[in-house]
Amino acid sequence: MPDIGLTTLTEVSAHVAAIRDAVALPLVVDGDTGFGNALNMARTIRVLERSGASAIQIEDQDFPKRCGHFSGKAVIDAAEMVQKIKAAVDARTDSNFTIIARTEFARGRGVRGGCRAPAQVSRGRSGSDFPRGARDA
Repeated sequence: MPDIGLTTLTEVSAHVAAIRDAVALPLVVDGDTGFGNALNMARTIRVLERSGASAIQIEDQDFPKRCGHFSGKAVIDAAEMVQKIKAAVDARTDSNFTIIARTEFARGRGVRGGCRAPAQVSRGRSGSDFPRGARDA
């Protein structure tokens, strides 16, 4: 299935629970944009953590999201992403549950532009930052 936001949180959590029942390995789950705003992000964290996820990767794309390899993506502003990360961190019940903040900011802005975004979103206290799509070195 293409990564274009076709699945719902309910579908993702059902798949996570089924995988968790089958394996004991840590599960890193693609949480897309958190399925909405900061309130939705908090719900996403609670649902996926209960389903058995060990970590979640969230991104800063605007709706509708597009696969990371497609052109025409837009990102939310850094202040909104910081709020979503804070909501995610505050919602988790297990301090070992890792939140990976991915940014598409570097697309079209290069490495220097992309490196600013993780510094901004880190104020949200994510466990890891993942700048994606820079084309220059």
